[in-house]
Amino acid sequence: MYSIYIPMHSNPSYEEIKNKIEESFKELMLSTPKILKNDSGDIEIFGKKEDEVCVFSSTFLEPLLREFPKCNWMGDVRTRGSWLFAGIVVYAVAKNFGEIILNDSGARIGVPGSYSVHDFHAVIKNELAKARTRNT
Repeated sequence: MYSIYIPMHSNPSYEEIKNKIEESFKELMLSTPKILKNDSGDIEIFGKKEDEVCVFSSTFLEPLLREFPKCNWMGDVRTRGSWLFAGIVVYAVAKNFGEIILNDSGARIGVPGSYSVHDFHAVIKNELAKARTRNT
């Protein structure tokens, strides 16, 4: 399982996360995913395809662990499935609650490192265009 991290200014509620994910999928002209909160408090996101599944969670960061001083929380999107699907969830969270995306592994979406929300959005749009071309 791989993760992409989002330093966040606040710890959004389930409803806030759900609404922002739905908005971002609509913005990208995609079907709205099914979004559920599980027993451990993590948020599970399911698309229409079997590999479209990921999990969002957030963790409070102690001051000594904060790489970004204004960000008290770290969001984490994990998947074993579609990185494009998970990337859209990452984009939704970062766009609304953070300002940077940390892709340490570089798996599937770009190269290892950090992205601004704007740059990550461009990567997502490019990957969606490629996927749409393959499916036509």
